[in-house]
Amino acid sequence: MEGLFKQYEEETNLKSYILLDVSNSMNYGSGSITKFQYASYLAAALSFLMIQQRDAVGLAEYDTELRTYLPPRSVHSYLNVILSQLEKTEPSAQTDIGKNLHRVAERISRRGLIIVLSDLMDEPEQILSGLRHF
Repeated sequence: MEGLFKQYEEETNLKSYILLDVSNSMNYGSGSITKFQYASYLAAALSFLMIQQRDAVGLAEYDTELRTYLPPRSVHSYLNVILSQLEKTEPSAQTDIGKNLHRVAERISRRGLIIVLSDLMDEPEQILSGLRHF
């Protein structure tokens, strides 16, 4: 009976979206690292892990506007695109998390993992409204 059943492991392709707050409040830090640097390192590490697993990852950077949108890709060379973007980004301006969550949600064609890297220094109701869009 044991030989009649084949074990099946589903291969899934996850689409992940990293939403990085690049507003001026992310420049705050204690010690030698700012919130923005910490969030950038985390975005880079997560991107690396996802691409290593052959999952697609994208990056959106926002302050009051959606400054950068890199759609999810799973090819190894795409990691360099994400890392280059993270390296050249400098925080500036205020933030509007809710509005930009809506903007990113409108660009997403199917469900995926949404990772928000932010200090959430914005109006709580606006943030919740944006999150509900997903």
